[in-house]
Amino acid sequence: MLKRGQKGLRERQAMLMESQFERKKFTAEDVMIRPIFLYLEDDIETILEKLQSEEINYCVVVDEENHFIGEISDEMLLKIIANTSVNEPLVKILDIWYKRSINYTHTRDYVKKHKNIITKETSLYEIMKLIDKKWFQFIPVVDEEKKVIWLITPSSILKFVLEI
Repeated sequence: MLKRGQKGLRERQAMLMESQFERKKFTAEDVMIRPIFLYLEDDIETILEKLQSEEINYCVVVDEENHFIGEISDEMLLKIIANTSVNEPLVKILDIWYKRSINYTHTRDYVKKHKNIITKETSLYEIMKLIDKKWFQFIPVVDEEKKVIWLITPSSILKFVLEI
């Protein structure tokens, strides 16, 4: 964290550097990755299969036209499964795994909704402000029709930082 006097000095230095150097402005396009989609009617098996087969810990939930709705993470699902198991008498009394109570659920039952989306032209600075203000597992990148086309993740940003 910069102290009060240091921040003003850093701002003046940055403005001086900006006027003297040509540089590439980094945008979302520099740190995007391919999204893994879930749809509202996907069942629990589909959700678990996608999370495991893609070796990721979250998926993007979209409607039929790929408009962003929210997210599902493995952590959210594990909490739901644990809660369901703890409150199921067969599990408690017999100490057995019992999956039936979640078998009839769908993505719509678990989705965490939020509206934080960006375009591929969004500056890296604006992305960092969004991450600093509201931490997310990912930020969807949308096209002109508000359809999800890419994602920005903590890993994709860290990879970019290592490569520049």
